[in-house]
Amino acid sequence: MWWCFQCGKQYMWRDSLKKHLRIECGKDPTFECPICGRKFKHKHLPRLTVKNIENLRYKRRPVIHKCTRCGKGYQLETSLRRHQRLECGVEPRQSCQICGKKFTHRFKLTHHLASCRRKREYYETI
Repeated sequence: MWWCFQCGKQYMWRDSLKKHLRIECGKDPTFECPICGRKFKHKHLPRLTVKNIENLRYKRRPVIHKCTRCGKGYQLETSLRRHQRLECGVEPRQSCQICGKKFTHRFKLTHHLASCRRKREYYETI
């Protein structure tokens, strides 16, 4: 682990710490969103904000298929069928070997395991 001596943030990679010191730490945000005026420290964030605003404007599609059990809506019938087969009223089958938390999808467990391992390793070093 790499620690910032100025603000105390920690990073897994030395290059991430170097970038933090060069761009973020102790510096005012310089990049401004052309739509909302919000300022950011990284130049890619205003573009993401613009993209999200555009998605909100153009991607609102009507819900066509609704789950009869929970009322959750989907645009595609296949998404509704997957929801009914894997999620709705189904006990989560994937569980973390470290903390025992359960998940309905393996990709969510995989994402959780990465953070759970890091937490365990961090607390073992203390």
